[in-house]
Parts: sequence; structure tokens; C-alpha cells
Amino acid sequence: MTRRGLEPHQIAFVLLLAAVALLEMYYEFVGTQVSGIPKGPVRHPSRPTVMEALRDEWGTSHRHPLLTKYLTSSLGLPHLNASSMVLHGSLSASQAKLLDLTSREAEEVNQVLPEEDFVHHYSSCALVGNSASLLQYQFGNEIDSHDVVLRFNDAPTRSYEEHVGRRCTFRAITQEHVRLLMGITKPGTDKGHKEKAKPGARTLLMMPDNPPRFYSEMRHKFPENVIMYVSPEVGTASQKIYDSVVQRLADLGDREAEHADKHSTGITAAFFLMQMCKKVSLYGFQPVAPPAGSSMPSMLYYDKVMTDSDITASAMSFLFWRVMNMENTVRLRC
Repeated sequence: MTRRGLEPHQIAFVLLLAAVALLEMYYEFVGTQVSGIPKGPVRHPSRPTVMEALRDEWGTSHRHPLLTKYLTSSLGLPHLNASSMVLHGSLSASQAKLLDLTSREAEEVNQVLPEEDFVHHYSSCALVGNSASLLQYQFGNEIDSHDVVLRFNDAPTRSYEEHVGRRCTFRAITQEHVRLLMGITKPGTDKGHKEKAKPGARTLLMMPDNPPRFYSEMRHKFPENVIMYVSPEVGTASQKIYDSVVQRLADLGDREAEHADKHSTGITAAFFLMQMCKKVSLYGFQPVAPPAGSSMPSMLYYDKVMTDSDITASAMSFLFWRVMNMENTVRLRC
């Protein structure tokens, strides 16, 4: 029986591990050229692993460029290779399949779709998440200085302008929030929404988790708004990129990556912007856990009990954005 040799990707992975080990040996026994740190053996009582060091680092200057290169290699960032940004014209067979639509349902959706794709080009875009980490910074003016500011669902700006800014170009809305807007979920049925929901921006981007029939109903309910249905291809393509990075983290022994949840709405929205903007800056994606015994109602920057419609940051998605930040794919601010 002929023994098969290692596949090219297996060889590359073995070489990567060897290179990471050499890097670790270098920093352990040679030291760095950073001012104030002499060459020679460096002793640390409890030295972190490579993955722990990666989790602790911030900014684009980091000690493990080879590692982050491996995590993002062959992904073709930042392009998604999606055939369309939003649903328009007539649904293709592949889009109808992704949406699990019958031919009749597809025809009903076709009747209300816009003729043109969402083709825009901007210099800089800000994506504002909902994490309470925003309250630690005064990024309001910086956020407002971008060409485009995208926010989620009903995240407020009033009373938080110093931290989150005032402007809102687009609102990315999830299924739970669309239910509130359409009155399917009534105000007061959960602790987080006591008043009638409002669109919050002229242009609404319905995320791919929405049933297509909601799009038709939203177009009729809010005729004064520009409502776009983000192509399911954007969701599946961004999911594929996220899964690839998480799997590579798991292969390197990251325990959280082995049990990572599905990628967040924030990742789909970010990749949507990355197709249109030269630079995308992220705010409010750093997870914050309320301290023990705290009266803090949630991990959000605004005073509200968390519900299913709230977009929250996870440790794994934040690590994912750190890797993207280190490779200059996005600019992660907090």
C-alpha cells in the first residue's frame, strides 16, 4: 500500500506551528529591541501562551504578525465575492434557495424589490455597537466625523452624544426589532420596550435573519423610508470568513473557539460596510461584564434591560475583530 504524503495545507500548518515556536523561543531568550527592555533572557513568573498574549494585545502593533497572517490567509479580505449587496430586481435561483422560498413566495418578493443594487462608495464609515465599553470613551465627535454612521435597531443617541455621537445614516434591523416595528410584538410585552418602536433613520437595512415576507410588509408600513433587504449571500459569506478564523483558532488550541456561537449581526453589518467603504471603524464591540453585585441592568451603554433584539458583543467576536484590526482590515476603537 502506498503511503500518502502530507497535503499542502497540512504542511503549511506544521510550518506555522514551528514558526510560532521559534518566535516564542526568540522572545523568551533573546528579548526585544523595545526601548527600556534589554536583550538577553527574560524571566516571567507566569508567562502567557501565544493565544493569551493575542487576546491581551490592542492596536495594530503586536508581537505575533505571523500568527494573524495565518488566521486571515486565503480569505480574500475584505471582499466577500457576493453577487449583490441587497436584494434587487428579481431573485436568482440561489437567492430563493438561501431564503427557502417557494416560486410563488419569490414572485411576491420580486414585486416590491428595488431595481438597483445598493452600490455606494465612501471614504470612511463608522459601525456603532451597543457595548457599555462606549461609556469609557468620548468618541462622539469622532464617530460623527465619518461619511456614514450605521447603528443597530433602536440604540439611542440622545443623552449619550458625548460617547456615541448624534448622526445615523443607516439602521441595521434584526427580526426581533422588525417585529416591534410592525406591531407583531407589542410594546410593554417585555421589560426592554415600553414605547412604540420607531425606524430611527430614513434608510433601514433589514438583516438576512428576517423572513422575506417581512420585507414586503415593511415597505407598505413605512413608505417614506428607504428599506433594503441585505442579501443572504452577504450573511453566508461573512459567516464563512468568521467560521474559518474561529476554526483556525480552535486548531491552535483556543478553548473558547471550540465552542463559539454563530457569528453576530454586527459581523454581517461590518462586512456589508467593508464592501463600500475604504475605511471601517468599529465602536462598542468590546464585551463588558457587569461586576458582581452591580445594579447595572445590562451590558449595553444605554439604561435598558436586555432583550432578544439587543445586539451584544461576545468575547469570540471581539477576538475576531482584534485579528482583523491587527491586519488593518478594520479599525477597532472599542
